[in-house]
Amino acid sequence: MPNPNYTHTITLFHKTIVDKKEVWKASVLSNCFYKCETTVSQNGTDVTKSNTYTVRIPQVSIDVSMDDIIVYGSVNDEIGQGMNATQLLHKYKPDAFRVTSISDNTRYRFGKHIRLGG
Repeated sequence: MPNPNYTHTITLFHKTIVDKKEVWKASVLSNCFYKCETTVSQNGTDVTKSNTYTVRIPQVSIDVSMDDIIVYGSVNDEIGQGMNATQLLHKYKPDAFRVTSISDNTRYRFGKHIRLGG
């Protein structure tokens, strides 16, 4: 039985290096989990807000690496000559983030997924 919380569509932009150049491949993935929370941090008298992202992908055979980009929803943009990665992130902010953590939870008996954070 599929997880009832896995109802979101995301676009994963996976980066590889070919001939010393970045090559980005976009993949639209459905039936994923997506959550964005605002986190408040205090350091002395300074208070800062930031978004914390969690994505769970119920697939075991997908290429994902640190610094890949996740965009909420299905998008047709490409990272290349017309748009770089930073421009893509700004275009879809706050519904886009760079992957800063990866957890492979595919060895469990139930609920296998890959967890991405940012």
